[in-house]
Amino acid sequence: KANLMSKENTIMSINYMKLLGAITIVTISMNVTAGFDENFRDSKLNTSWGIKGDGHQGVSNGAYNLTDAADSSSTELFRNIQDAPSASFQTSIEVLFNKFVSPNTKTAFTWTLNGHSGNVSIIYNSFGKLELRHNDFDGENKELASNKNIGVKDGSIVSFTLKYDNESELLEAFYTGNDGVDISFYKGLGAADQSFDDFFSLRSTAKLYKFDDSTAEQASISINSWKMN
Repeated sequence: KANLMSKENTIMSINYMKLLGAITIVTISMNVTAGFDENFRDSKLNTSWGIKGDGHQGVSNGAYNLTDAADSSSTELFRNIQDAPSASFQTSIEVLFNKFVSPNTKTAFTWTLNGHSGNVSIIYNSFGKLELRHNDFDGENKELASNKNIGVKDGSIVSFTLKYDNESELLEAFYTGNDGVDISFYKGLGAADQSFDDFFSLRSTAKLYKFDDSTAEQASISINSWKMN
């Protein structure tokens, strides 16, 4: 009986160690920095994405296409972030502005990251103005940087990029001009010169909003790629 009990204890110890090993592996995998990389190559929109509004034209030619009519709501494409980065990260979106500034469609394109502690938005409107804003959900909704006219022409592909350094707590924002070169237009802290905290772990959204009542001259854009890593 003693030998039998000893064998059973040994087997239980081995199984317990295997269980601990399995738990450790799961824990490590859950903490790995993750993100997404979308190039819209499938014929249909991946189920990871959600839509809102009436201006969706769907996927074609390796891009997601949308417009927005003169109404009280925007047209939005968004993705809930299930695997948020756990450290420093970079996220970017590449957009072809088919019809936007000429003629002036009186429309704003907004790209926003949302988290538990606030959100950060890059806003580009059809007057040519580019703006970076931070809402910290604590009373501060501040313009961090702006450029009155970045000179992007219709038919141009523009990449917008946000690069966050976890150690320094600094955010850097970029856009590409007509020559395709990255231009940094902000590097610093958030609203009220405070850290950004969590502005990114919940959702990433791109939207068009026509702020004019006229139904004429609707904007047309194509999102070529969108990633976070």
